[in-house]
This record gives sequence, C-alpha cells and structure tokens, in this order.
Amino acid sequence: SSSDAGNMNLLKKSISETEELVRGSFERNIQNSADEEEKKRKSFNFAVYSKMRAISNSMNGNPASVRQFQLAWGRQMISELAPLAD
Repeated sequence: SSSDAGNMNLLKKSISETEELVRGSFERNIQNSADEEEKKRKSFNFAVYSKMRAISNSMNGNPASVRQFQLAWGRQMISELAPLAD
C-alpha cells in the first residue's frame, strides 16, 4: 500500500541520516583495520548498527516495540538461515 511505501521511504531516510551521523567514528575505526577481513567486519558492524539505531529511533525508543521488532527479525533470520532449527 502507499502507506507502507511512505513508511519505507521514511525509514530509508532515517537510516541514511543515521549513517551520516555515525560514519566518522566508524570510518576512523575501519581505516585502522589490520587486514581486509577486519575491515569487512567493521564495515558490516557499521551497516547493522546504523540500521538498528534508525529502526529503534523510528520507534521512539519504545522498549516494547523495539523488543517486538527484534523478536520478529530474529524469527525471520532463523526461518531463512536455519529452517530446521527449533
């Protein structure tokens, strides 16, 4: 629906703003990496942190909403990555 598309656009904007906000400290850390593998890990950490912080902020830090999101996200990851796990 158009409401979902609007929410997704707002979330993408929030993620982009969060990335810009925290990029400096992550980039310094990434540049100090000992090797390519460490650089990849730190880049992944930046990507995940930025998205999770933006999602949490979009929920106004409401602990119940954040927890509900985390549980749903975890269930989705398990179903995709480990479908036989229980």
